[in-house]
Amino acid sequence: MKRLLGLLLLVPPALALAQTPAPQVPPAPGFRETVEVRVMDLDVSVTDSKGKPIGDLKKEDFAVKVDGQAVPIDYFTRIEEGTIHAPDLATASPDRVLAEYRKGPDAYVPRHFLIYFDLGNLSLQSRKRGLEAVRDLVTRFGPSDSARVVSFDRQPTIQSEWTSSKEALLFALDKIQSAGVGMSRLIMEQQTLREIDSTPRRGGRGSSRQFLVRSYAEEERAALQILLKDMHAELATLTPLPRKRSFAVGTRFG
Repeated sequence: MKRLLGLLLLVPPALALAQTPAPQVPPAPGFRETVEVRVMDLDVSVTDSKGKPIGDLKKEDFAVKVDGQAVPIDYFTRIEEGTIHAPDLATASPDRVLAEYRKGPDAYVPRHFLIYFDLGNLSLQSRKRGLEAVRDLVTRFGPSDSARVVSFDRQPTIQSEWTSSKEALLFALDKIQSAGVGMSRLIMEQQTLREIDSTPRRGGRGSSRQFLVRSYAEEERAALQILLKDMHAELATLTPLPRKRSFAVGTRFG
């Protein structure tokens, strides 16, 4: 069986970029949000010209840049096929189950997924596609994998605490599927755009169109602040978990 080689690099881009305070710039009309990234996980697969894995690489063989600036690699490890995550043994033969059991709990890298659905900004069709993708991921969980499911629409709802139970996670996703229309921020955006389009154009900062734009920007900014504050709190539940961690967000940008 061909062995696949993976390399995990851990780099702290924000540490390199945030040492010099950014100059203060007067805020432009509208709203703006900033997200600070402290650690970045890079999974790298290296092969030669014939597609064969290269296994004798060291941390010094890699260079990582963020916005053109070199950043240090804090952590480097090699991961071979079979050590990334435990397989799903639900349909495996008894011999396979016994062989995996003998490997012990340290044979695989546990994976932890924080699954976050921003229902206030997702259309029903986008929600359905996102849920289908997450369901597919959950069905391929190994016994060492776990997840937590949260939905947000003006306020958070914990659909499932951290668990390795596929049944519990799929049930939580089903609850999101049947959670109702949602789309509170998406509907507000569409209504505001219709009102702006139907309002006569008039000059000056005090025009009705300008007032609609400013009001929408203020309301959206307040809603995003609540969303980002809750995301930050949820990430605190992910931080102490061992080994490989992922934050999966279902939302709409733009």
